[in-house]
Amino acid sequence: EYFSSKGALTIQIETAGGKVNILNTHLGAGKNIHHSHQRMYQTEELQHFIRSLPRQQPLILAGDFNFNPDSLEYMLLKQWLKRYFAEDSCDTFQSIHPSATGHTFFVNRSYGLNPEVHNRDERIDYIFSLSSKENRSSLAKRMNGSS
Repeated sequence: EYFSSKGALTIQIETAGGKVNILNTHLGAGKNIHHSHQRMYQTEELQHFIRSLPRQQPLILAGDFNFNPDSLEYMLLKQWLKRYFAEDSCDTFQSIHPSATGHTFFVNRSYGLNPEVHNRDERIDYIFSLSSKENRSSLAKRMNGSS
């Protein structure tokens, strides 16, 4: 989304256990079906980009996804991650707090409430820890210096 300054950036960092890729994104906002389709398209673009990264290196995917954990966009992303990445890959908040809702956007703290974008407290920001099925090396192992 060029005109609204949305996109993704990636960086590769060197750790004691090897290289780790970090990808940060900000997807489009909005509540109608058109916005949902736009985010699914943007998520598809992210998937293509992620496939181009070295599979032997773990990946942290983070950012403002502008969708809730109960949305179609989230479910499709999680399904793709489950198919493409190893079992220890996860939505880090959900992994640490499996029964908590968690909020990263709060209506009463918003600088400008726009009900068409956000009309309730919601979790729209995520950090996913991802390890390739081909690598079988977890991110935790990499960060601790073993492989």
